[in-house]
Order: sequence, then C-alpha cells, then structure tokens
Amino acid sequence: MARKPTFEQQMLRAQAAYEAALASPFRVMSARYLDPPADRLLFFLQNGVELSIPRGLLEELAGAPLSALRAVSVDYDGICFEEIDVAIDQQGLLADMVGARDARLFGRQGGSARSEAKQRAARENGRKGGRPRKAAR
Repeated sequence: MARKPTFEQQMLRAQAAYEAALASPFRVMSARYLDPPADRLLFFLQNGVELSIPRGLLEELAGAPLSALRAVSVDYDGICFEEIDVAIDQQGLLADMVGARDARLFGRQGGSARSEAKQRAARENGRKGGRPRKAAR
C-alpha cells in the first residue's frame, strides 16, 4: 500500500507546480474584454503573443453580463471573473482552443527536446543500469 505523502512533500510539490506555471511561456500575464461588436477576450501571454478568443467559444461565459467580463483578472493558473464566480484554467483554455490532440502534440515536442542536460542525465542513468523497473502490484 502506498504511503500518504507528508505535508512537507505536498508543499514541495505545490511549490514546484507554482514555479513551473510561472515559468511557462504560454502563461497569461493579463487579459481584457473587448466590448461588442468585437465581443472577444484578449489575452497577453508571457512570450509576447496576444491571443484573441471570441466569447462564444467559452461556454463558461455564455450569458455573462458585460460588467462581469470587463472585470477579468489573472492569477498564476487561471483567468477569473469574480462577479459571476467563474475561473478558467490557463492550460485548459489553450487545450480547448487548439484541441486536446494538438495540445498533446505541443507537449510531446517539448518532452522530446534533446538538451545537453537531458543527454547527460540519460548517459548517467544508463551507467546505473538504465531506467528502474516499475514495482509489481
């Protein structure tokens, strides 16, 4: 039976996730609503890209009053609309817009990167006998 992680382990995992979210080039830095006739949300990403999404593509915002859309805010992992109690996850937003399949392809490309550090780690693991076997259940 697996041991339950300690509070310290949970905190370390949460801190690592927070730091990874802050380092993502696709992190939304700010957002604003463009009034009709545009009726779009404009997102400014950390890598300098501006992403404009028609409100109709975000089902969470269907029927939301304009005042709620104008009060958009961004935290480290989501886009928040406090007045209507809606939070949209940043990673989920990107996956919804490009499609889950395409989002997986982006992730796979990043995971297959061949950096010097990755190559060095693979060689060191090979000297130790390779990847450890998974424990039998």
